[in-house]
This record gives sequence, C-alpha cells and structure tokens, in this order.
Amino acid sequence: MRLFPLTTIHPRTGTSRPLTASLLAEACLAPRTPEWRLPLEAIEAPWSASLAVAPAETTAAVEYALRRLMMATTKLRPEVDLAALAPSRARSHLQGLLDLWRSMGEALPEELWPVRHALEVDRFLEPLPVLDRPDPHATTVERMLMQRLAELHGSVPFDDAVPAHPGSLGHLQRNLFAAGVDRRENDGTLTFYGVRDTVEQADFAAAQAQALIEAGAAPQDIAVLATPAGMKHLARAFDEAGVPLTGYAEPAIRDLAGEALLHALLVLGPLQPGMARASLYASPLMPWDAATGNLLAREIMGGNWRGAAAGLTGNAAKLHQALRGGAQSVAQLCFKLDVLAECLTNAAAMRSYAASLRARIRTIKALTADPLDWDTLLRTATCGAATLPDPSRMVEGVALMPADQVPWRNCRHLIVADFAGNNYPSPVTNDPFFLDSELTAIVDATGLAMPGRAQQLKRTLDLFRHQLAAASESITFLCPYRDGRGTRLQPTTGLSLVARTVAADVIDLRDTTRWPCAHRQIARRNTGLAIPDKGVLTLNRDFLALRRDDDGGVLPQTPSRLEKLLVSPLAWIIAEAGAQDTPWAPDGPDVLIKGNIAHQVLEHLFPVGPVCTADAITDSFDWHLEAAIRNHAPFLLAASWRLERDTLRRDILRAALHWRERLAEEGAEILGTEIRLHGEAHGITLHGKVDCILRLADGQVLIVDHKSSGTRARRDRMNTGWDLQLGLYRAMLERPIRSEGDGLEAIPQDVAPGVAYHLLRDGGVLHHGLTSRESSRMEGIETDISAEAIAMLTRRLAEVGAGTIHLNKTGDEEFFRKEAKFTAYALNDSPIVAAFLVGNPQ
Repeated sequence: MRLFPLTTIHPRTGTSRPLTASLLAEACLAPRTPEWRLPLEAIEAPWSASLAVAPAETTAAVEYALRRLMMATTKLRPEVDLAALAPSRARSHLQGLLDLWRSMGEALPEELWPVRHALEVDRFLEPLPVLDRPDPHATTVERMLMQRLAELHGSVPFDDAVPAHPGSLGHLQRNLFAAGVDRRENDGTLTFYGVRDTVEQADFAAAQAQALIEAGAAPQDIAVLATPAGMKHLARAFDEAGVPLTGYAEPAIRDLAGEALLHALLVLGPLQPGMARASLYASPLMPWDAATGNLLAREIMGGNWRGAAAGLTGNAAKLHQALRGGAQSVAQLCFKLDVLAECLTNAAAMRSYAASLRARIRTIKALTADPLDWDTLLRTATCGAATLPDPSRMVEGVALMPADQVPWRNCRHLIVADFAGNNYPSPVTNDPFFLDSELTAIVDATGLAMPGRAQQLKRTLDLFRHQLAAASESITFLCPYRDGRGTRLQPTTGLSLVARTVAADVIDLRDTTRWPCAHRQIARRNTGLAIPDKGVLTLNRDFLALRRDDDGGVLPQTPSRLEKLLVSPLAWIIAEAGAQDTPWAPDGPDVLIKGNIAHQVLEHLFPVGPVCTADAITDSFDWHLEAAIRNHAPFLLAASWRLERDTLRRDILRAALHWRERLAEEGAEILGTEIRLHGEAHGITLHGKVDCILRLADGQVLIVDHKSSGTRARRDRMNTGWDLQLGLYRAMLERPIRSEGDGLEAIPQDVAPGVAYHLLRDGGVLHHGLTSRESSRMEGIETDISAEAIAMLTRRLAEVGAGTIHLNKTGDEEFFRKEAKFTAYALNDSPIVAAFLVGNPQ
C-alpha cells in the first residue's frame, strides 16, 4: 500500500486534503455498497479444512489475502487469466481467492467501493487534482486511481527537497541506508535518552517540549512521533504540562452491541472461554457499574467464580445466574438471550447500544434450530471493527504523529517516542497464503503484483527514513526500558541503523533528578526504593486478619497460602490483600487445570467402597474425562486442542491404572474422597481438602493427596523435612473443627492415620506414619517430613501476626532449591517481590 497518502489539491484555495474513501464517494456519487461478507462455506477451496478447525483465524487470513489480491488488479474486478501460471500450490490458492471473489458479485470492502466507481466514471461533482508525488510502494489499484484522477482533473508537481542540515542530523538523514558511509561524532543535534517506561517517557516528552518553547521555539515547530500505545500517555502528559497538542485522535468507537452479543454466545456455547466471560462482565452494557464489572472480570481471570457475584441483586443477580452453565438447547439459549436483553443497563449513554443489541438478539434467535449450530451463530454475531475518529489537526500546537505513517507536516524539532522493542522499523509479518517465490511466479505469469516480505521490509525502512527527514534542526530519541505493563523492552533495530552513521550513546535518565529539561509542572519522583538494610519492615498490624468473612471473622488459611508465606511473606501479603497480578490471557491447559481435571477423574473412578476392576476404569474413563473437562476447561473440547486433549487422556488413564494396581496390591478399601478438613493449628484456623482416605488390608488408615509431579523431587523434599502440606493435614486432624457432613467419620477414631502422596507422573506412592510394610511397593519416609517447614512457618506466622515482614534475600531461590529441595514459585509471583530483594548477610 502507499507510503504517502494520496492527496488532492483544491483548485481555488490550494489547500491539500488526503483523499479519503468518504471524500471520493461524495465527489463521484458512488452508490451504496452491497454487504461485504465472505461466503467461505459456499465454495470448495484449499483452506476449507482449516476453516472447519479454526474458522475465525482462517476467515481473517482469507480476507487479508483477498483484499491484497483486489489491490493488485487494475479495475477491482476478478478478471485474471491464470492460463500462464503452472499448476501449483500458488495457483490453487489464487484460483480459490478468485472463485470466492466472483461468488460475491459486486460486493467490495467499504473503502474500495468508491475507488472502483471512480475508475469507471467520467463525471465528478467537484474536481480532484492530485499531488504528483511518486510512491514506489503504491499498489496497482492506487496507481490506476492516481492516473485516472490526473487524466480527468490534472495534477500538481511535488518538490521533494533533500535534507540540507550540515551537521549530524543531515548526515543521518542523507545516509541512513547508504553503503560504506563514514560514521560521524554527534554534534548534539541528535540526542538519545533512556527512560524508565512509556509513562515516564510521556512526562519527559512534555518537559522537553516545554524547554524548547522556553528556548524560543513555537509549539508548531515541534512534533512527537509515537505508537498508539504511547499516544494516550502523551496526551495526558501534555495536558498536565499545559502544552497544546494537535493530531491526537479520540479513543476508537467500539461496536459495544456486537462485542456483548459475541461474548454472550461464547459464554453460553460449549467452550465457555474465560476471557469472553470476563469481557462480557466488563461491558458497559451490563446492569452493574464499571467498578463491579471490572471486579467480576478480574475475579474470573484469577479463577474466582464467586467473590463479588455474591453481592449482586435484582437484574444484576438475574443476569449473572443466567450466564452460568451454558445453553444446551434452542429453548435454553433463547431464554438466556431474553434475560440478557431484559437486564441491560438503563444508562442514557448506552441506550442506542442496548437497542442495537436487542435487535441483534432477535436476529440470532431467528436463526436458531436444534441441534444448535454454534459456528453459524458465532459467524453471524461477529462484531464490527472499532472505528477511529479522524484526528483533530490544527496549525498551532505540538504535532502528534502516528509511528506507522509518514509525518503529516515537517517540523524543526522531532521527538521520537517509543524508540524500543519492535518499533522503528516495525517487523514484517509472515504470509499465510504465498511464499515470496510464489508471488514472483504469480506476477510473471499474470501481472498481479502483490507485495512480499522483501517489499514490506523495504516499505518499513523507507517509512523510517522519511520520518527522520521531517526534522530540520534536531531529533530526540526516547528509549523506554519497559512498557506500560513493566515488561522489559529490547533496543530497537532502528538504534543500530542510526549508530551506523552517527554515534548514538543512550543517556540513562531513569533517575528523574538527572533530567536535563525538568520543569515545574512535572512532579519529581524518587525512584529509589527505600529498603531497610536488614530487610525487615515493621507495620504494626496483624496481617493474619487481612481477609475476613461477611460477619467480620478472620478467614482460615490453606496449605497453599501458607506455603507462599513460607517462601515469601511479601508475596503472601500481596495475595492476602488481593493485590496480586491477574493477567488477561487466553485459556490454556496449565498445571492447575490439568491437576483439577485429574483429581475429578480419579475421584469418580475410585468411589467409596472396594477398588474397581481395570475394565471398569477403561469402560467409564472417557465419560468421566469429558465431564471433568466440561467442568474445568471446556475449551479443551475444541478441535484445535485435540493433541493436548489426547495427551491428557493418555497421562490420566495411565495414572489411574497404576493407582488401581497399587490399591489392589495393598488390599485397600476406599473410605472417602474429597474430604474437607477444618481445624486449628499453630495459632490459626486452617482448611483444606483430602483427595482420598484408604483403609489398608492390615487395618491401617492412610490419607492420600494426588500430585501431578514425579516421585524423585517429592521424595527429596520429604527427606529434608521441608514438606508442608501433609504436616498441616496431620495438624488439622489432631484438632479438628467438625461440621455436619464433613466426612471425617470415615477416619476411625482409634487409629492414627498415615499420610501419603500419590505421584501421577510416574505412579509412585510416598507415605509417612505407617508401620513397617516390607512387601509393599509403596515407599515409606521415616524422617520427620515437615520438621523444617513447620519450624520456619511458625516463625513466619509470629512475624506477620505482629506486623513484621521479612523481605526475601537474593540467595533465597538457591536455598529453597538446594537445601529444601523444591522450587520457590512464590518468588516469581509478583515483580514487587524481586524489586525488594535484599542481600544475604555476610
């Protein structure tokens, strides 16, 4: 596509305007465009199999390829002769795209419809003389449109001046990609600053602009080049600093009704992705305020399905309940969609979106039929793309320019923001349809010139060169070390390109007191972390009482929470306060999900009573596995997850058969499964869940916890006395807090039970507390498996109860790995923990 926007020059005033689709449509009286929809199911094409597996991704790839093919034609019509193209993969894909295009009749994307009309008519409402600026990256259609407008309305020559600055700036602009160029010293016209992150970058850019204005520059002499992610921060910083900014576009206008319907159907469908549910809860169309919606969404992404939902009332509670459990029939789906339509917000600003959503719901209901065709429903409910309003551009003010476009005006002083990571130049994407060699064969045989990776790379490099050429006196490069989420950014390729011609030493300004352009409106921040020398924080409050129930009582701790406390008191307090990071990420089969599925399958394969036969396990296994997947990870039922689902089936079935073999060897009887424990120990209340209680052939009782790990690592941890979970189970059983139906009656009162881990990875069983069992294949651990862990936990509980936090030391990770024989995952829970590490005592 064009590097420089096609520009028309008003014949009377000489004013230049970008030739947008709407301006072209008005000038040539283009009729209304037919509906643009890809009938991918109607034709047989090379991508048909992919469409069945990944419809959304395949549709996006096909649409991108079809648009690129359209832009390579001369008339925006599928009049292409493939006779000279040899039978090949490239030909079959190109033929499929042409067949798809022909099946759509006159339909075109909305922005291309007026282009074709302009190519085919001779009369316009107003003349559109074009700026004759050569563009080697223009597509065939863009060149034909420019040629057509020039023939009908004339053209205005363009004067492309060569940068004439005599110093480092001009040397860079003239020789950025020159071969064998001499590298010069920097005379100060180019400066490179490293800042903490994109937020601090915006504050520095505003301060830099203030300094330039105070030195005599006008606001319109300054421009800032930024990525979309950085523009919002820049708008905020310039507003706070009182520096006028022009060229900033308001936030994109989203299709809120389409988003809500799509997310609702995903939530009610068979896969029920967590991110779709969280996005629906956060929608402004829901019958709760934004704070509640964000809290519900955050809890869903954190794995909490109850939490704030318990406090909902009225329409909010009604809708939340309707969105649970999915829909298995047309009647159920229609009922739940009616509840959604009934319970939408009444906010005035959302009324038009709510009305649109109700209309779309009626359309979806009309398409439903048993059995539910979810693919068709989801394709019908596809939401529209967000539309960006045109930016407001004025003469006065610092110009804000997108990093993916040629600057819309020149300037004296250019500030290049976001000069890090994959920016300047942006990376070239892979082509899912054609190899570069295939694109060469296509253009040789048909004349269709579609840009490949080499052409795309050349365009991004040319864009970078023209962006730097916009400045006439100075360029300031701002290199953030981290993005807005705290992720470390690597140096950009552009820095290496610049350093070929001019010395490009980056000045580290993470300490804001070193800013060369600090100004009174920029708040000073102390970026140093005041960490006590001994790593002890005293806050004089009982941190064990942070979490409370609705009645004000202190909530009990769990073994997993206390293991976090054992490793890192700071990570534990962050979790107790609900301040842990909750990233939004697509559903995936992580360790927790796999463990939950395995636990449910084993619970139902081995109910209370005698041990079942191997045939009974294999006969009922698939049914129990599917039920567990539907309960914990319905996304795994999708065809795209088949490999992971088959691997999970193999692993759990093997573990179940091994477990049955061990139970049969021991003559075991299952006394209970999923028994909830509640008790007092170490001055606090605890609760947990026992996976299985067994009575062995000799009458001994064993409490078993299933673990997804292997035997070796768990054995090492138990032998060193650092196992915490089984020690806490024994403590809860010594002082239980009984409740009706807790299942503890399954444990005989006159028998001291042993404790054990069943390791699913290799089928091993490690036990402690049983009498000698010489013929057993279960391995006994004779040492006190929890002595060291309980001793440290006791100290930790006393410290946090008194309001004291011992920060982690730099050697803690190595200590837990080498001495305690386990991986201290809590040290990586939050970047805050790593930020407050203290040195080991000498």
